[in-house]
Amino acid sequence: MKTKVAFLRGPNLNDAELVSYLPLLEDYEFSFYCNARSPLPIHTPQVSPRTLWYADDIVRSLPRHLQPAAELLGQKFFGNLQTPLSIAEICQTHQILHTAETSNGYTHKALALKERYPHKVVVTVWENNPFQHENNLTRPIGQKIGAGKLLVRKYADYFLVPAEASRTALELEGVPLERIACIGAAVDLERFQPRPKSGTVHRQLGISPQARVIVFAGRLVWEKGVFDLLEAFALLNRTADPLEDVHLLYFGSGRERQNLEHERDLLSLRGHVHFMSGQAYANSDQMPALFNDVDVLVLPSLPTRYWQEQFGMVLIEAMASGVPVIGSTSGAIPEVIGDGGVTFPAHDIRALAHHLNELLRLPAYHRELATRGRQHVERAYSPQAVSARIRRVYEKVHG
Repeated sequence: MKTKVAFLRGPNLNDAELVSYLPLLEDYEFSFYCNARSPLPIHTPQVSPRTLWYADDIVRSLPRHLQPAAELLGQKFFGNLQTPLSIAEICQTHQILHTAETSNGYTHKALALKERYPHKVVVTVWENNPFQHENNLTRPIGQKIGAGKLLVRKYADYFLVPAEASRTALELEGVPLERIACIGAAVDLERFQPRPKSGTVHRQLGISPQARVIVFAGRLVWEKGVFDLLEAFALLNRTADPLEDVHLLYFGSGRERQNLEHERDLLSLRGHVHFMSGQAYANSDQMPALFNDVDVLVLPSLPTRYWQEQFGMVLIEAMASGVPVIGSTSGAIPEVIGDGGVTFPAHDIRALAHHLNELLRLPAYHRELATRGRQHVERAYSPQAVSARIRRVYEKVHG
């Protein structure tokens, strides 16, 4: 009889993470659960999501003008609102409940019900800032979530982390290393692979088919280093021997777009810096074609007090597509890139400009990095490699 696994992700069930679990579907009976209201669209044909009502679903069912006050009230009394109203039946019928993050309400609920049911709890932890909620004692929500996190660290059966920074955070919070496994994250190597350029991006931007394109894909927010990239690109264009017909593309959305457009104009780069709205994360429909038309991906994230890059899925998607990658030293980026790309000190725009200049001026180096990146993800981040690490954990907790 197959072991039954309940995969609980609240509003964050997504195609990108599911890639890591597809090789396990033959040997385990999975049930995938998400929010009842406004879940992310799932295009993975092997997965039929099931919905649960969560506390935040109730908030979103209220008139829009009442939602902020209801959310604050709910956080004050209950802490994290990503809490399912009931999962007792799931605990009764599944041997493993696989949740995410020590701070989420559905993880707390799964742990609380261990006293009544014999299920095991496995927690994937992306968070890599230790004591993320507990170190702000002035916020009541932090105190409540901190108390829940303490129970998770004590009673969860195993923790999975995508990178060593998350393992270190858990270790500092008191989790024994023997209960933590670093598994990485998988990329679909068939969907993301090197292909000839289609020229679609160039036509959409109205630029020459021979133009080279540097791309940032993600949220347009300050901590993603989007202004550093713009300024490094400006330096690239102000050398004594500037490169010809090189363009910078921001693919994504976020609150800084208008400010980026303003600074672009101040730098006299209007014809060379472009924006395309879209969702970079968990978008296996658009991203493969985008990567096949660009020349370099840059992820210039900046560490802040409350956040540093937890993984960077666009890095492994770009490397799988044969696109050279440049990343900052924020969080997990250097580990994820490994020997498959180039890193630079976060916030060092001259170093970033230098790496861009080298990649764009040296075709042999560009080809070498493209090859190394693809080989790196084949070794470390294939669905087979990542799922094998997950399988070992499931076997430890359930036999």
